[in-house]
Amino acid sequence: MTKRLIVTLAALAVILGAIFGWKAWQDYRQSQARGGAAPPATVTAMHAEALDWQPTLNAVGSLRAVNGVSVTTQLAGLVAEIHFKSGETVKKDELLVQLQDSPEQAKLASLKAQVAYAKSEYERDQRLQKSKSISEDQVQQARSHLDDLKAQAREQQATIDLKAIRAPFAGVAGIRQVDLGEYVSAGRKIVTLQALDPLLVEFSLPQGQIGQVHEGQTVTVSADAWPDRSFEGKVNAINPKVDQETRSVAVQAEVPNPVHELLPGMFVETQVQLPPRSGVVTLPETAISHNPYGDYVYVLQHPEGGGDGWVAHQVVVRTGATRGSQIEIRKGVKPGDYVVTTGQLKLHDGATVTVNNEIQPDNEKNPTPPDA
Repeated sequence: MTKRLIVTLAALAVILGAIFGWKAWQDYRQSQARGGAAPPATVTAMHAEALDWQPTLNAVGSLRAVNGVSVTTQLAGLVAEIHFKSGETVKKDELLVQLQDSPEQAKLASLKAQVAYAKSEYERDQRLQKSKSISEDQVQQARSHLDDLKAQAREQQATIDLKAIRAPFAGVAGIRQVDLGEYVSAGRKIVTLQALDPLLVEFSLPQGQIGQVHEGQTVTVSADAWPDRSFEGKVNAINPKVDQETRSVAVQAEVPNPVHELLPGMFVETQVQLPPRSGVVTLPETAISHNPYGDYVYVLQHPEGGGDGWVAHQVVVRTGATRGSQIEIRKGVKPGDYVVTTGQLKLHDGATVTVNNEIQPDNEKNPTPPDA
């Protein structure tokens, strides 16, 4: 059994050796046929540009209304009238829902009659007291009774007012949550009311960036619902406290929304506009290669002694901010340098390359992906 295994392994080794030997011989013949040199790698390349750069601080935020509430009833009652339609704009103090208040109205009428009678009695007592027909104490009792009835009447009027549910501010009414004739308990939600112009966008920035933000600074907002549009607003508040868990600072901006395209609760991307800079060297992000020792690019130069080909030289760079598919190059590349943008995986320092720019990578400050 052992002898058979040895023979089998020996035969397998001979077969594998023959295969690898044949492959090595083929590679050698091909290398000899092309003069012993590997063919030049094909890459894309472009000249580094010096552009005007608009730095931004990017964050994710959410929208909320300046005023937004769920309108509720403070008292229980039967829905007698509904004075609004779902989705319509209402004015401040406009009547939305009227609860049945006929018992309260009847009691108020009774109290008003009592107030009128008590007032006439008080005035009569005042006249009698002037002629010393009654005591001052009797006049004070009549006055106290009149004041008590007036207070009861005011209390009853307040109850009636609470059964008339009105809009606390101007805004857009949401979907109605009650029906005509329905009995509602105290605290029942009637409708959502949102003031949609302007809206507030709330987001957070790392504490290290907050020194670059101030009130009145321009903020650009974009939402998935409007992929080809952006909305501009202004920073109106910066939280005076750093969140101890995230070490970030809450920022709020006000965004005009005259045609109600944005809605409270929307997820948005925000960009705080910083002072613009000019002469910033940029490249497509695809031009940057990474390794544990830092970032680098391949700069193309003609061979020493002249010639039409290109030789790739590895150059270490220091990068900065990104904008769309562009990246800022702070050190290592000068405007006009011819830099490889794709195909770097096939290169090494000193490699000979062929440039084919029929298809170039994105180099846009505001790229629009096909599936956006």
